[in-house]
Amino acid sequence: MQKLCLANTDFKEVIPRHSSTTWILAHGRLPTRVRLNQHIPQGIMLCELCHQEEEDENHLFTECPLAKSVWLELRSWWHIPLPSTEEGNLLFPLVKLKAPKDHRLISYAVFSAGIYNIWHARNMAIFKKQQVPSQQLVCSIKTQIRYRILVMNKISHKYKDYIDRSLL
Repeated sequence: MQKLCLANTDFKEVIPRHSSTTWILAHGRLPTRVRLNQHIPQGIMLCELCHQEEEDENHLFTECPLAKSVWLELRSWWHIPLPSTEEGNLLFPLVKLKAPKDHRLISYAVFSAGIYNIWHARNMAIFKKQQVPSQQLVCSIKTQIRYRILVMNKISHKYKDYIDRSLL
């Protein structure tokens, strides 16, 4: 059950809507086009974000150029590990993260925000025909995490060391 600990909804540092999307991903239940095709034939199987590969969880969160760009920016900002399919679970690299507890919890929040926002960008492309640039996604993620750190610091006063770091 270690692989699912990131998707645990008990982490108050993770924004609830981000946590629920990450939980669904951790259980392999996101309705990607490849997954939907198992139940209802899909006419179009290509990723709506890049139109290069079939849309499955691995492609959408690790191989899609938009996702790669988002993860690289987030990694340079917060030093989270990149999602990987090597262990058969996109969340596995983050579960192995060695860092102080507060830093790990914020890293979980950043990672979950990345998952949620990439999924949201995919839905915007499919349902509203709007392409969201990676820089806009990264800016949104950073803002969400900054606000979350401020709120968590106001509650527990143990995140003040991370406030300045989040502003970089």
